[in-house]
Amino acid sequence: MKGLAAEYLEKLKNALDPPTFNEYRDRAREVNSETLMHLIVGGIVLFSIDYLFQMIIGHRTYFGYCFYFLILFVFLLGCAELGDRNSFRYATAKLYTLTIVLLVLAAVLNLGVMSDDGVLLYMVFLAVLPPLIFDKPWHVLVLIAVMDIMYVGAVEAFVDVPEDALRYILYGLLISVVSMVLTVQNVCRRLQSISQTSTASAYAVHDPLTELLNRRGGQETMNALITSGVPGAFIILDIDDFKRVNDTYGHKRGDEVLVGVSGKMRECFRTQDVLMRYGGDEFMIYAVRMVDRNTIEERLRNLNQSVKSIVLNDETGDVITVSIGCCVNDSTYPSYESCFTIADHLLYKTKQTGKDGFRCVDYSYDEERNRKYQEELKKADEGSAKK
Repeated sequence: MKGLAAEYLEKLKNALDPPTFNEYRDRAREVNSETLMHLIVGGIVLFSIDYLFQMIIGHRTYFGYCFYFLILFVFLLGCAELGDRNSFRYATAKLYTLTIVLLVLAAVLNLGVMSDDGVLLYMVFLAVLPPLIFDKPWHVLVLIAVMDIMYVGAVEAFVDVPEDALRYILYGLLISVVSMVLTVQNVCRRLQSISQTSTASAYAVHDPLTELLNRRGGQETMNALITSGVPGAFIILDIDDFKRVNDTYGHKRGDEVLVGVSGKMRECFRTQDVLMRYGGDEFMIYAVRMVDRNTIEERLRNLNQSVKSIVLNDETGDVITVSIGCCVNDSTYPSYESCFTIADHLLYKTKQTGKDGFRCVDYSYDEERNRKYQEELKKADEGSAKK
């Protein structure tokens, strides 16, 4: 029995304070920013329609009632437009503020100004607004509890008939429970949706075998960095004689080698560096802001030695080796392709001179040099194709 109770308590705790929420806090701010704008624009449209409808049917009791909300929503829309629409930092706080203002205004109008109408508007706002906030559910529940206390005080202050006061309080507590349940459900649903979307996006840009970025994801990331002027070392790495590995030891062992090499790359470089499996047995790295040639060559030397710990045959001492070409981008290279040309040229030269090594240059971008290297690589590819 105690075990069952503990299990339910753990589930309740996770529901009120989801452990994965912090991973998606930035996304939550974006969602809350969108919700805030939708509420403001929707409020203007809704109360404008209501105001016009009452004018047509001649039911003037609610004119001021709608007009107050129109003024509020137009003011809020103006504030939102004046603010930085691309900044989501305070979106959640703004949405809380709007919710509180609307609930307080609805309670005052329902209980103080137009008490004959009951508490319908306040009940609707209480049921709808808190669940729209994408935040940890217990934060929203605190808001609902605070509003309940305010509401009970307002009922006591404005409602003279005890039976009506009791009925209004019971309505409020019932709707609060509904709002709490909806809040928990909405947050769980949103977290699940964002998690699934993030997982799908990760699969779309990652290589399933090595878990490095795939060609699409890596190229987009590297190109964005390079075109933005972020300096770094652009590295192309190729496993020597990988076809022989597959032919001699089998494709399963070949896959293990690819995973092993990707692991050595992670060990030798940093988490902020971009690591990509370009295709087959070829990998790329963009070591962000790593421009000191001595530091880079030390990393490449360590990587060369590290992959040799991947032993194919203990008896013969057959180990894995790699060839590397590296172009240090000092921010003068205009694109991914311009760095690729230099690094690929250096990789080709390393292969030509015995493999199992690296070449690295740190000169600035030169269009003529790039054009020359492109022609050389094209001729080399054509020669390989003829063979």
